[in-house]
Amino acid sequence: MFFFLIVIGGITACDVNDNVDNGPQYVYVATTGVTGPATAAINQEVTFNVSFKVDNNCGTFHSFYEEGSVTERTITVLAQYYGDCSVDPIPATRTAPYIFKSSTAGTFVLKFRVNNDGNSASFITQTIVVS
Repeated sequence: MFFFLIVIGGITACDVNDNVDNGPQYVYVATTGVTGPATAAINQEVTFNVSFKVDNNCGTFHSFYEEGSVTERTITVLAQYYGDCSVDPIPATRTAPYIFKSSTAGTFVLKFRVNNDGNSASFITQTIVVS
């Protein structure tokens, strides 16, 4: 009986890559440009248009990853790749809105990550004064 189960299991087994959708893949990508206001009122939502580079036309915006303090934030774009991206391997630039709002007055520094080559990360910096 045990031998029979091993034989049946071997016959019905298949490669995990056979016609299986592996789902989306997420990659941090380089910011190439940021435009937005230099001032805002307390509790006013302002939009920064963030341009970023993806490897091909399969790449789309997924989210922003933020770290840092309330007054100084480092922001990295997270892109999503889904499907067979080998069909269109031409790099593309996308734009996504980054919404900023503060309930307190002050000067805020937004650092959008351009690259992260070991210890030499670089940024596009936007400063916004809220009053």
